[in-house]
Amino acid sequence: MKETEYNKVDLVLINTPALTVRNTIRLGILTIVSYVRRYGFSVKILDGSISFIKKQIINLDLNKTIVGLTATTDVVLIAYDLCSFVKKNHDSSYCILGGFHATALPEQTLNESKFDLIVIGEGETYSIRNSKSL
Repeated sequence: MKETEYNKVDLVLINTPALTVRNTIRLGILTIVSYVRRYGFSVKILDGSISFIKKQIINLDLNKTIVGLTATTDVVLIAYDLCSFVKKNHDSSYCILGGFHATALPEQTLNESKFDLIVIGEGETYSIRNSKSL
């Protein structure tokens, strides 16, 4: 069952799962959540295994919603896959990738993925500007 417009959020952040170690929520995601909530935006974090996150993506209305992911190089292909999955199920969503990999290789990352935007460096102020524009 899809969540309705009543449950729609301004920003969804996906904690890209790691394959080799126990997954924890990355500090960058938590700082973005804290920052955007201060300005009145609603945020939802998707966390868990890849299959669990994909189930959550299907059940949410992510059309016209910013979906942000963060990735280091070891999990960037998972982030690419999750972005593609979001786009397949919610074609008017806006996917953003930040983190170490995106900062180190922004053009390559943008060219080889379906992300709409790559954030270089800190993502807090960027997330506010884009949430207001959508």
